[in-house]
Amino acid sequence: MAPIRKGSLIASLAAAAVLASLATAPAVARPADDSAGALEPALSGVITGRLFIEPAGGGAPVPANAGYVNLYPANAWPGAASGTATVDGSGNFAITGQPAGNYDVEFVSTDTRNLPVREWFNDWRFHFDAQAITLADSTPYNFGDVVLGERQFNSYRVAGENRFATAVEIGRPVSPDGADRHVIIVNGLTFPDALSAGAFAGREASPMLMVTSTSIPSETLAELERLDPYAITIIGGTGVVSAAVEAQLETFLPGPQSVERIAGLDRYATSRAVVQLMHSQLALSSIFVATGRDYPDALAAVPAAGAYGAAVLLVNGSAASLDDATRTLIDSLDRPVTIVGGTGSVSAGIASQIAGLGVSVDRLQGPSRYETALAIADEFFPQREFSYIATGTGFADALAIGWLASVQQVPITLSRPTCVPLAVLDNIHDSLIGEYSLVGGTGAVSDDVRSLVPCSS
Repeated sequence: MAPIRKGSLIASLAAAAVLASLATAPAVARPADDSAGALEPALSGVITGRLFIEPAGGGAPVPANAGYVNLYPANAWPGAASGTATVDGSGNFAITGQPAGNYDVEFVSTDTRNLPVREWFNDWRFHFDAQAITLADSTPYNFGDVVLGERQFNSYRVAGENRFATAVEIGRPVSPDGADRHVIIVNGLTFPDALSAGAFAGREASPMLMVTSTSIPSETLAELERLDPYAITIIGGTGVVSAAVEAQLETFLPGPQSVERIAGLDRYATSRAVVQLMHSQLALSSIFVATGRDYPDALAAVPAAGAYGAAVLLVNGSAASLDDATRTLIDSLDRPVTIVGGTGSVSAGIASQIAGLGVSVDRLQGPSRYETALAIADEFFPQREFSYIATGTGFADALAIGWLASVQQVPITLSRPTCVPLAVLDNIHDSLIGEYSLVGGTGAVSDDVRSLVPCSS
């Protein structure tokens, strides 16, 4: 069997966003199916075949006893399949009623004798490499025996020696020297004012770098020098990023250009200011409402908000109702609202008050921060093939990656530092992702997390 290239999805994500890959090495190829045969014209609506899997531990392929096959019009994935078939107990499948055209074909086994596995025609692990088939009138098409290999994962790590360096490493591969980019600046030692910044940075496709309240770390200074930005925006007031830091940042800008600052009297006012600016630039599609008293829910919402043209708005989630300024803003925007987290994060009273404004209100939640992040991923990225994994017990790394995840339209999965929560591990398996990148050093997410070692409880 002749080997074929099996690409890294992280490279595809970067290319789609006109960004360079964060991957450190290419994945290894698995041989192609000889049984698939050459592409032939097909009678639309008469598509058959038989799905096989390679058993765990090796051995001859066996018919898959559960799974499905989906057809997508070429270049239309992710989205709804135009045709689907359920695999019977003997691996057989048939799809009828399809119009003539070019299609990408997704094969999925959910046979419990091995981990769920997905491949694309012909023998590709990721959709960006899928080879379209052509369905035309007059001739049926039979895939024959389609053999799916065992589930495999590509894994990477993006990290620096500290949180400031990690933020630099995230942006460095996707921004060439002298990139002339708009750069977002946040305080890397405290989260409140920065929580709304990720979706804004993602919408701007702007690298987000970290400072302290009174200084610019050497890693950030070197990156600013390398990027040669045309604009810099600070998120937060002078108590968060001082006027002295602002003045130093201004030396990196061309000519009379000034550093912009988005700030309010507190974290909630700063968040409102970010949301209002985003809406004035390009009308928001919706609003994600999260508590500003903690960070996990807001950070997990950033990729979805940025990817779908939304914003993250912080509220005092423990209060029984909204403050007047936030209520007025939500009322004036008149956009659907997704509350992130359970009633312990954003109270039932706040949800009821928002609904009373006449806007659509939904809530995404789980019994823990880890499962709330999964609920967001499942709702907004159900067909994902890639995820970032960051610690759920610290904010810096998830904060740093959020802007890029939103540009690439992939979720952030939260994990414990030394093991993967069981619900997260089950979701990784069930969601069929084939590649993930850990964010932060081994002190934040250990090599056991990279190896998907489950937590004991």
